[in-house]
Amino acid sequence: MAAGMYASLVPADKVGQVTLFFEHCITQSFVTDQIKASITEAEVKRRFQIVDKIFGQLRGDLHWSLDKIYELAPQYVRDELDGVKWEPAKGASWVVPGG
Repeated sequence: MAAGMYASLVPADKVGQVTLFFEHCITQSFVTDQIKASITEAEVKRRFQIVDKIFGQLRGDLHWSLDKIYELAPQYVRDELDGVKWEPAKGASWVVPGG
């Protein structure tokens, strides 16, 4: 997702929170994979692109709240990294005002 796309998906006061969420997902993915010494820039970029794609789908296409994304997206990232087909959780999508 292009950087300008975030402006329409994330309230200005939540940009820092979303940035930390991306960092958390990427960091956790390396911790889970027990990768310490050989983290390459290319691999960080690949994982960022996975988080970005999932975030864009959940927020942009499905209009999920940030809280719901924070709760469920890390597992979707893990699934994607493991080559497991995932689908967004079924049920009511909800958006909290300003969320």
